[in-house]
Parts: sequence; structure tokens; C-alpha cells
Amino acid sequence: MASTRELKKVAKVREPVFNQLVENVRYLMHEERQLNPAIRIHASVVFLKQNLQRIEHAAEFCEEHSIPELDLQNYLPYGLDDPVIVFLTTTRNTLRPLIRSCRSLRGGSR
Repeated sequence: MASTRELKKVAKVREPVFNQLVENVRYLMHEERQLNPAIRIHASVVFLKQNLQRIEHAAEFCEEHSIPELDLQNYLPYGLDDPVIVFLTTTRNTLRPLIRSCRSLRGGSR
């Protein structure tokens, strides 16, 4: 997930808006899912060579907020369907290995 600082730089999103987004995700995952268990929820992140750490941050965010799927895209989808452009889709069972792989690639651990 993008940080407050990154969103402010890229999309001019202020911290209160970012915090509201996070709160909305929490509500969706805990309240709305109880009302509609069949709802399909997944996150998506666009990454470039310059910001590969986005993959790790997005996987951590999904794990922390119980989002079961994460789509990784290496460019923005201009009119294409997701299956055409998705680089990788993770599931709940593959988020933790993805986080470990990201940390290994950057030579660190947290």
C-alpha cells in the first residue's frame, strides 16, 4: 500500500484522506463481509523497477487487513481487462511467502 507521503506526492492525497481510506478498508473487511460473505475483495498495486518495495508494502497491507487477494501489475491498465495485464495474483496462502521474497530481494528483513 502506498504511504501517506507517497500518495501526497503522486496524487496530492492528504493524510486525513489516506487514513479514511484505511478505515474504509477495515470497515469493508470486517462489517460488510459479514453482511455479504460472497463478496469478492482483492487489492491491486502498480509497480515499477524504481518502486519494487510497493509489492512488499501491498502484501503486508493485505495480510494486516485480511484482504485475500493481491494483483500485481507492472503498468497502468488503460482500457484493458485485469486478466490481460495482471502480472501476478496472490492468495491469502501466498502473501507471507511473497513478503519474504521481497525482503530477500532487497537484502533485508523486518
